[in-house]
Amino acid sequence: MGRLQDKVSIVTGASSGIGRAIALEFAQQGAIVVCANRVPEARIEIPTERETNTHDLINQNGGRSIFVKTDITKPEDIEGLVSRTVADFGRIDILINNAGISLETRRQPLKIHETSLDDFDRTMDVNVRSIFLTCKHVIAQMLKQEPNDAGERGWIINMSSIIGLVGGYNLNAHTAIFENTLSNMEVDLGAVRDLHPLKGIGKPRDIVGAAVFLASEEAGWVTGVNLPVDGGYTCR
Repeated sequence: MGRLQDKVSIVTGASSGIGRAIALEFAQQGAIVVCANRVPEARIEIPTERETNTHDLINQNGGRSIFVKTDITKPEDIEGLVSRTVADFGRIDILINNAGISLETRRQPLKIHETSLDDFDRTMDVNVRSIFLTCKHVIAQMLKQEPNDAGERGWIINMSSIIGLVGGYNLNAHTAIFENTLSNMEVDLGAVRDLHPLKGIGKPRDIVGAAVFLASEEAGWVTGVNLPVDGGYTCR
């Protein structure tokens, strides 16, 4: 029995990076995983993730997973994601709002007056509006369903960059977004490692333990907390 045994979880941005790592670990912990993304394939910047799609890998390893094509900026797609999950598995126990973008990694960092309105709107749609939409529709479902044996109707974990807590840029875990940063910007990799005194630049695997804890009944008395998982960056 895993720590998330038989819990029905939705993971947005599950095709690659941190979302993929969380989805795979949730499956290892016994969860049923609904992988939500615009495409099932991982981003090409991390070639090893392209070998097998996340939901296929879970099913090959004896877990239970489906892929639901989802544009998280579209209300109708979110409604369809919730409906499909409930139709297949009866309820939603966990929502991981992981999907996000960092358009500034495509080029040298832009100042506000150099940022296009299209880039601003796209960033707000994906990184802010989508969180509202997923929470809106998933909470409505959670309130309709019966509590589980622990008296809980569900858990929601919203992922974000630590830049939401402290200033700075180019401080990602080593995901496809960070690969873009290395390719498109002048980055001193050693200096970035030094900003994370615990173990240097993080990997997606470094994030999953916190996600499992917060989604488990072990965190039954935890809510509304900002939990930095950042190799010590915010406490330097």
